[in-house]
Amino acid sequence: MKKLLLIQAFLLCSFADTKYADFSQNEVTLNKNQCSVEITNIDENPSTGYSWNATYDDKIFYEPKKDFILSAQKAGVVGAGGKSSFLFYMKKNSCNSSDLTESEIKFALARPWENSPAKTKTILIKFNYSK
Repeated sequence: MKKLLLIQAFLLCSFADTKYADFSQNEVTLNKNQCSVEITNIDENPSTGYSWNATYDDKIFYEPKKDFILSAQKAGVVGAGGKSSFLFYMKKNSCNSSDLTESEIKFALARPWENSPAKTKTILIKFNYSK
């Protein structure tokens, strides 16, 4: 079911622009026809048990696609870290909706067996879909 939703999201948004944003940013603005946002350059080392997870408004966004790329300088090194990215596709009824003003995507770096995250980060997504 999740794969079907991601395929639908891709097809719905395939003609829309993706906004690319660095994880260091605190705010991202999506303009008309930008119906997906990819948050990139997130330091992560899954071998430590820690991984980044995202909390978002599921009325606006589909479940994000997360990718991890091992650092090229550390290829072949056991326990090496790398960079993650999250790609969020907007649902069809949200894309270009003038009713949207903003939403937050909250990230948490945590181990699944621990109660508190080691780090958190919130990125404010602003929608510039004026009529």
